[in-house]
Amino acid sequence: NIVKYDVTVGVCDINFVRGLARTEKIIKVHIELETGMNRTGVQSRYLESFIDDIIKYPSVVVEGVYTHFSSADVDIEYTNKQIDIFNSGVEYIKKRIDTIKYIHSSASNGLLNFNVDICNMVRAGIIIYGYASSDGTLDRIDIKPIAKLKSKINYIKVIDSDESVGYGRRYI
Repeated sequence: NIVKYDVTVGVCDINFVRGLARTEKIIKVHIELETGMNRTGVQSRYLESFIDDIIKYPSVVVEGVYTHFSSADVDIEYTNKQIDIFNSGVEYIKKRIDTIKYIHSSASNGLLNFNVDICNMVRAGIIIYGYASSDGTLDRIDIKPIAKLKSKINYIKVIDSDESVGYGRRYI
């Protein structure tokens, strides 16, 4: 369906990219950079080899780069660290790939609390569905719930024992 509907796909796993490349049709992708959320995304230590691999597939066109902020409501220092990691990753990718059009980051709290200069897009997160992203959200913007979300596990990742996972870095 990705090809049929001309869907642009987020990628962080080279095996998934290889699967996309088998179609031999042009597939547009955005590379997700891991900057500290520890959900999905290419970790900085693997970025060079990931780029070395992805550029081998001419049918996979990288048109975007993105990340996601874990703690933009509670940890300014950590979010600024994520922004620095993201900026470095984007600059590296732009030196290797000249088809980048879209650079985006965020989460609802990232959008409300930070301005990431390198970005030309944002993703609003849960506030787009009318849910408060943190205490005080409803004091800043007028939103009302419009939907329910159900999901299932679709990705398992191994990380170092001292790294944080998820929003607010609640789990170590």
